Amino acid sequence: MIPNHSTVVVRLCAGLILLASALFPTFTRAANINWGSPQQITGNNDVSTNGILIGAFNVGDTGVLSTPVNGVIFQSFAAPGGNGMSGNFTMTPGGNGVFNSNTAGGSTMPPFSNLSPEYQTLLSSYVTPLFSPVTLTISGLMIGSLYEFQFWSNLSSQTSGYQIKATGGNNSITLSCNTGGAEGGLGQFVRGTFAADATNQNISFLGDGDGGFLNAFQLRLIPEPNTTVLLVVALVCGGLFHVYRRIKPAKT
Repeated sequence: MIPNHSTVVVRLCAGLILLASALFPTFTRAANINWGSPQQITGNNDVSTNGILIGAFNVGDTGVLSTPVNGVIFQSFAAPGGNGMSGNFTMTPGGNGVFNSNTAGGSTMPPFSNLSPEYQTLLSSYVTPLFSPVTLTISGLMIGSLYEFQFWSNLSSQTSGYQIKATGGNNSITLSCNTGGAEGGLGQFVRGTFAADATNQNISFLGDGDGGFLNAFQLRLIPEPNTTVLLVVALVCGGLFHVYRRIKPAKT
């Protein structure tokens, strides 16, 4: 028996979907943040534009400013004493000893002074979890989706390279706030990815006992390759069915 045109289209689409699934398998799911290597702060291009922006924030005290860097608008996130909230992002302290400033992280000395004014604003404000951690809780996540989290640690006004440790799941990363060890020196940023296995994700931050500075952070949704390909396949199949309906032979 010769298959009719609709059967051919169905078989073709099924074959395309199976091929796309084989070539682009799904990511392994995990609750831990897979941190990359700490990177030196250098300029506006430090700010990731991968995927789709979920939220970007300039962290500081009451009255902290919003600022755009590399096309990403970092909204004001005031967290006096480690307490702050904006939309699906909530920061809570684990105890006392959390300090803030909107300007004390900056400097008139290079290389900090060579940064764009907007980036200087982002890196001048901070929350310092000095004696107790602060926890950032991100809610409203889509289970099974891949996210990228990026944060910065900078203190250019002093010569000490205080460190801050961030923990997501079982994985941690430590950043230095001034790798140059001189006034005007710059700190570090890092990106990490995680696949949400719940609607909430906690990330805790703790200084090294002498300091530790969190200036800013952002969260981005990263479309998975298999999702994108399967979407294209679905659109192609829809087009094939539309063409078939227009050209199918009339019944006799």
